[in-house]
Amino acid sequence: MLPECFFVVLRGSTGKCHHAVADSLRIDPEFKALIPPLSAIEFASLEASILEEGCRDPLVVWAEEKLLLDGHNRYDICTAHGIPYQIVERSFDCRNAVKVWTIANQLGRRSLTSESVSYLRGTWYELTKQSRGGKRSANCQNDSLTDETARELGEQFKTSPRTIYRDAKFTQAVDALSSLGGEDVKWKILNRSAGLTKKEVLALASDARSRPAQVAKTLQGRCYWLKPEK
Repeated sequence: MLPECFFVVLRGSTGKCHHAVADSLRIDPEFKALIPPLSAIEFASLEASILEEGCRDPLVVWAEEKLLLDGHNRYDICTAHGIPYQIVERSFDCRNAVKVWTIANQLGRRSLTSESVSYLRGTWYELTKQSRGGKRSANCQNDSLTDETARELGEQFKTSPRTIYRDAKFTQAVDALSSLGGEDVKWKILNRSAGLTKKEVLALASDARSRPAQVAKTLQGRCYWLKPEK
């Protein structure tokens, strides 16, 4: 079982949509950073659809904080063109609960690369460990055999605890590299446009501990020449 704060609490929510006032929602960069961005082509396709048919799917909002959780691209398009949209509010007890919901939502509805799936599962693992007072660490492969969090997530995703543990190590490596090169590096790794394998990502992150300047230069060569996605 996940800790209590990880469960969505629908306090009296009817599940009905509510009309929202343009520009009335707030964006939390930490939550948005968990959502894989659309490519320029995907964004253009979504924009064309909304311009022609309107915003059919409601945006999801954290009821207590009025923060946008799902539908950032639709929100951007609607506010840019003055198109009305609807919202559905959900109640959560803590920020980690919001993050876990966001991750579960992405894993359940989008076509993702294996790297993105691994990163999101690893992030889920680390959020759960932190909530239980565990360390943000995945240094010993054998620990996965006795790790309750890894076992639970392994059962949920129908994979082994060791795989979840490897996901956490990959997540830490990606985060380490993005801290050097910026958020754009993370998504280029996860959507494979950087051309880096998981093994290479882990190796670069390990090198970054002793050679941050050299690794940053390598990332610049592998990622920065690519045109950023929208």
